Parts: sequence; structure tokens; C-alpha cells
Amino acid sequence: MFVLQAPNQMNVEILFMSTVFLQIKDIKDLVQNMGFTPKGCLEQFSLTYMFISHDLSVMRFIAHRVGVMYLGRLVELAATNELFEKPLHPYTKALMSAIPVPDPEAKIERIVLSGDVPNPQTPPPGCTFHTRCPIAKDVCKTKLPEWREINTGRFVACHFVDGEFYDG
Repeated sequence: MFVLQAPNQMNVEILFMSTVFLQIKDIKDLVQNMGFTPKGCLEQFSLTYMFISHDLSVMRFIAHRVGVMYLGRLVELAATNELFEKPLHPYTKALMSAIPVPDPEAKIERIVLSGDVPNPQTPPPGCTFHTRCPIAKDVCKTKLPEWREINTGRFVACHFVDGEFYDG
């Protein structure tokens, strides 16, 4: 899904381009075949868009900032490079570990989530991820973690970031 904001008439053409964008599965093809990058469009045309995907590897090519959601709640928000270099939330770490690496020699430590996926209509109390979280403690079962800024522009909703407990 693309949500685009066109501040003036000139950018209306870019709205049509978004339809083409969605039909091209491989973002690398888009860059190679059209000489066009989504990030470049932001600067060139003062364009704003929201791209929603389950494929984080695509986000690296498209977005300046990435928000990760679990059961309809934001769990992490950061600049793209920051998020890919050092994910903070356990769910983000699991998603990142699932991104295929084109090097057959690379040793990737996959994080396989276990536990039950909660019903989104009746989410569990506390942190909605606690039923699958590898670092969940008792507090996670009862208290919703605060949405907090870890450093400028970097946000996370987790009681335990880098092993340190935060109670607000």
C-alpha cells in the first residue's frame, strides 16, 4: 500500500508511478530498469509516502525511516540504517534474522519465534509480544511497555532494551 502526498500539481505524475511501483516485485529491477529510486523521489519531488510491507529487506531501498508493528502496535521506529544496523525490539530482531542473505557462506543466526500468536481482537494484557518473546519476564505479562525515545528519533516499546529493565 502506498500513501502519497502531492503538495503541488507537478507531483501528480508521481502518483501514477506508484501504481507501477506496486506491480514490480523486485525493487532492484525498478532501480536498474527505470533509473529511479524511491528515496531519490523524496528529495527530487518533495514527495512523502508510506509504504507498508511484510518484507523488511525491501524497506532498506525505499524508506528513510521504518516503523515495525506487532499486532497493530508500533514496537520500534528508527532511521532505516539504524534499524538495520542495530534492531532493539525482540520482534524487530527476529524479523531481521529472517531476511535472506545472498552469501551461501554467511553464518546467520536465525531467531525462530515460538509460543502462541495472540488473537488481534483480544490481545493479551501487558506487552502484546510477550507470548512469543524470547526475553519476556513477568512484568511483560501485566504492564504495557512505554513508547520511549532511546536517542534522537529512535523509539522502542519494550521493558528490556539491551538487557536493561526500564519501568518508566
